[in-house]
Amino acid sequence: IATATYLMLLWGDTKPSFVDMGCGNGLLVHVLNSEGYSGVGLDVRSRKMWAQYPQSTVLKVLCVI
Repeated sequence: IATATYLMLLWGDTKPSFVDMGCGNGLLVHVLNSEGYSGVGLDVRSRKMWAQYPQSTVLKVLCVI
């Protein structure tokens, strides 16, 4: 939650898009998506927690080499 708050204060009135590489449980992506920021979370495997988030929380399994 602290990271999401920091980013929202840093970005101010702008609404940049973001990519969270190595998003883990996806909480940061969920909070930012819920606040109107467009972005996606990437990780090498899905987590059970991901099923609890609404469709508006964009989480994807992807290996970046």
